[in-house]
Amino acid sequence: MAEIVATSLFRFIFDKLASNALSEFALQAGIDKELRKLERTLSTIQDVLEDAEARQVKEKAIRGWLSELKDLAYDVDDVIDDFAFKAAKLKKANVKEKVRNLLSLPKDFAFQRKIALRVKEINERLDEIAEIRSKFHLKEGVVRNFKVESSTVREETGSFIKESEVYGREKDKEKIIEFLMDTSTGGDIGVIGIVGLGGLGKTTLAGLVYNDERVCKHFEKRMWVSVPEEFEIKKLVRLIIESATEKEFLPINMNAMQMSLIKELEKKRFLLVLDDVWSESHDKWDNLRALLTVGAEGSKVIVTTRNERVASIMGTIPPYRLSTLSLDDCSLLLERRAFGNGVERDQNLVLIGKEIVKKCGGVPLAAKALGSLLRFKRTESEWLAIKDSELWKLSDDDNYEVLPALKLSYDHLSSSLKQCFTYCSIFPKDYEIETHILVKLWRAEGFLKPTVWHMHWEQIGLRYVDELLTRSLFQESDKGSVKMHDLVHDLVRSVAGDECSVVDSSTGRFLSQNSRFASFICNEESPSVALQSSHDAKKLRTFYLDWKTKETEETEQSVQKLLLDISSNIKLLRALHLKKYPLKALPDSFKKLKHLRYLDLSNTHLEIFPPCINTLHNLQTLRLRNSKINSIPDSIGNL
Repeated sequence: MAEIVATSLFRFIFDKLASNALSEFALQAGIDKELRKLERTLSTIQDVLEDAEARQVKEKAIRGWLSELKDLAYDVDDVIDDFAFKAAKLKKANVKEKVRNLLSLPKDFAFQRKIALRVKEINERLDEIAEIRSKFHLKEGVVRNFKVESSTVREETGSFIKESEVYGREKDKEKIIEFLMDTSTGGDIGVIGIVGLGGLGKTTLAGLVYNDERVCKHFEKRMWVSVPEEFEIKKLVRLIIESATEKEFLPINMNAMQMSLIKELEKKRFLLVLDDVWSESHDKWDNLRALLTVGAEGSKVIVTTRNERVASIMGTIPPYRLSTLSLDDCSLLLERRAFGNGVERDQNLVLIGKEIVKKCGGVPLAAKALGSLLRFKRTESEWLAIKDSELWKLSDDDNYEVLPALKLSYDHLSSSLKQCFTYCSIFPKDYEIETHILVKLWRAEGFLKPTVWHMHWEQIGLRYVDELLTRSLFQESDKGSVKMHDLVHDLVRSVAGDECSVVDSSTGRFLSQNSRFASFICNEESPSVALQSSHDAKKLRTFYLDWKTKETEETEQSVQKLLLDISSNIKLLRALHLKKYPLKALPDSFKKLKHLRYLDLSNTHLEIFPPCINTLHNLQTLRLRNSKINSIPDSIGNL
């Protein structure tokens, strides 16, 4: 299910509206009152935006309202950019005359009428949207410490695991047990964090260890707690006491609870499993840890989490990063679910199942979920339909529980991170994403939220990348690159909806009229495939093109035609990536791309600096690395 995140876009618009140059030009154009009205209305909507984004998960009407609002916000951004572009152009044209301010610039009445009509139309649309807002009774202001709204309910976990149904975790189990049996901890309680993607089997591994006979004999007390999301100490202490005593505990006050816990653990060697921890609060963990230090030497804590930062905060040793299962182990899981026990297995279906299991990416939850989908399908055509499907499209099937489980990680992201993460769905599966390029693309789209410490935009972007890495939504690849696990890619495709696209004729995926961000990786297909898609994509803001095939005379002609089509029809582009494309020149129509902020022409055949670039006054990033351009004109400094 696609989700709408508009907070970061609104923030970007307000930053632009605060420009002095824009205010002066609005006054000259006679639309300062309309612009201020626009700002006021946007401000009242922004006040309830966070509440709307949280509630859209369960309220379809709010999701529709947010979608309409975000479309309008994009139009507002385009109008402001047009306005700012005209202001900058007029100001630069009159610099030689030493004009003091924009009020004394010559008037362009045709442009003023056009922009005034557009702003008036936007205000009318915005009034309609604002009026509908009242029906939803949205809360104003920033919701602090709010509980994450999610379409997925976090079920309480227990320690029971049927070991005969677990495959491929023997080595992991032994490594964790080795840590638990080591009593040389210097008197301090030992804590190990098991980290990994949702559905990878962290809870299962913890359960295997918890119930191992050696572990049962080694520890006097064993306790298992499914940790509440908010990590509230009072509630957590009560749950630990109940697990230790196997009785319901009625709390009197916090002091009485602390004394009861100390009584249960004092001078006893215990094992505590804290399953599915989300909180990154140092203070909360320190408060709980202080109570646990009363145990005997050799007491241990196992923490399971999707967030490496959580494991680092709580752990006394480096986090244990759980790896994916082998293809064979995933096949065993899928077949067990698909065929059951004692059922004769059709060998043709088994062979198709071997292909289906490749979709799991080594995640056991995915193997079991796909097996459940196949359980009552007994024809080859039904199995082949699953094999040929894209998993993110199965998210509406009640038996497919993988994406809802993974989506918990998405739900815990901030609005800015959600927007940045969703944007990454433009990259195909297994694509190596260069982090320095990704950060520049995010900047071009206005996704990077300024910090109170006035951190440089590049540092902010790299922090976002690091955050997605620690939350297991990105994986480190080659130096300077990241990639997404196949199932995470399925997740991001499901939440992005039509807003993000990957052009691929082999799967029948082309750009829709609603696409704002898209990519086309030219492997064996002709650039004409992208050309075919671009005709309908007039709202596109990012077009990421990457060349990974041989050059021919025919493809060079197709590339030139594609460039002409892009610059003539997709005039709202903020980012255009043409790295490695076999282009020798840019068409003069490129000067129409007045919104462009990012242009990558590296590793191309360009020999002469394209003069049309001098007109791109919004350009922030121009990459020419490994092109054949020998010199750059001084006029580039005017951008």
